[in-house]
Amino acid sequence: MRRKARILIANRPRLMRSLVATLIAKQSDMEVVGELYDEKDIVAAVDALRPDVLILGLDLPGRTPSVYSTLLTKWPGLRILGLGYERNASIYCWMDAEVRSRSIENSEQGLLEAIRGGVSDQVVRESPESERPN
Repeated sequence: MRRKARILIANRPRLMRSLVATLIAKQSDMEVVGELYDEKDIVAAVDALRPDVLILGLDLPGRTPSVYSTLLTKWPGLRILGLGYERNASIYCWMDAEVRSRSIENSEQGLLEAIRGGVSDQVVRESPESERPN
């Protein structure tokens, strides 16, 4: 049996964290291992909890925050989902030989597919700028 994907949620505002946690709790192949109320604690929380997926707020849609590169460099197996609550934007980031990211469909389906790592053609939209973060 495949182990459950471990997910750390660090979205602002609290309502967004609650909605995402509720969605994940309904999935048999995922578990929330923690929720952060202050994003300044992200590095320590990832180090302590070792999640497979980190869900963060996305302040500037279309731009990959620099903390993503920092986290992915330290934990290359980590996958990051950035959810923009103000402008209906989402981004999925991972690292292979270098940090890469793609926009994802901003829906429950898009979120769940990205967490599972099986980002399909129906869910992924190429970033207009490039696959490389800014």
